[in-house]
Amino acid sequence: METASSGRGSSDDLATTSSSSEARLLDGVAWEKAATAPQHSSSPSFVRRHCTTILNICLFVTSCIFFTLSFSRSGGSNNWLFQQTSFYSPIFSRYDIDFQQKTVVGPLFNEDTLSPEEALLRSYPSPENEALWDEYEEIGTLIISSDDVRRLGKDPSTTVKAPVDYGYGPDAHLAMLDGQHAIHCLNTLRRYAYREYFYPNLTASTTPGKSPFSPLAEAHLSHCLHILLQTLTCKPSFDLITMNWVETQINPYPDFAINKKCIDYKQMKKWQTKNKLSKEQWLEVGDRGPQKGDKVFPMAPNLAEWVASTDADTGKKKAEQVGHHSGISDTRARSRQRYVIP
Repeated sequence: METASSGRGSSDDLATTSSSSEARLLDGVAWEKAATAPQHSSSPSFVRRHCTTILNICLFVTSCIFFTLSFSRSGGSNNWLFQQTSFYSPIFSRYDIDFQQKTVVGPLFNEDTLSPEEALLRSYPSPENEALWDEYEEIGTLIISSDDVRRLGKDPSTTVKAPVDYGYGPDAHLAMLDGQHAIHCLNTLRRYAYREYFYPNLTASTTPGKSPFSPLAEAHLSHCLHILLQTLTCKPSFDLITMNWVETQINPYPDFAINKKCIDYKQMKKWQTKNKLSKEQWLEVGDRGPQKGDKVFPMAPNLAEWVASTDADTGKKKAEQVGHHSGISDTRARSRQRYVIP
């Protein structure tokens, strides 16, 4: 006979059924949590794997922004562009550089194609030729501040200052354009090349290896040659010269009429003329000489020996011979009896 307990199932069966259902329920909850929970892969996330690349992109974009802002502030000016290949100069903040495209004029023999000014520059020395070269060579004395001197890598306590009564204030130091000094040296070489015109009393030396020039003239010549070499090799031109076949010429012949991008030199010269000391002021600085507290450097030994020597022909001290970088020849300058390095 079947008992009641067997019809409803035993208590053990109910417990087993309940446990099984609870287990399935828990398994379902666990599966649902697992399905909705973030999946953690054993490999790094995209961001972590590309962190370096993302960082580099951010740095690049930031650099571009700063460069663009810097360039826009400068206006992309000619001055800013020129500064990138130049040492410090206060001129960049005082003068707006103008560029112009020019074609080099360098014919051989065909000088009838030259402009009047070019023809005069290339002509044999004459008063007119000399006046034009003097105009190119002019070295103007400019005014700079103590801060400018320091940024040039010099000590303002050792540089020459303009007299306060010139109206530039107590912090006015004298300076000149290096480019104009290079043209002075070029003109010096031109004069030595035409020495029969400029030094008619100079006889050619008959001794092999001996210069016909005086020690002072020889020193000036070698100084200028070296200065020009350093100037040209400091900023060598990367402009290219093409070549052509020319009748009677065995080798390809260079076409020197190359196109160049040049600073407007004559405009720069006008600026120098407007901002320089006058000739009278320049001479007055020399007449006054060093003031109390001014640094006076010793003369180079070999130069000092030459200055102290006596000219065999005149019996006068060679210190009485005076030369000026500015090309100024003045009675007051000659009367100082002080040697000035040419």
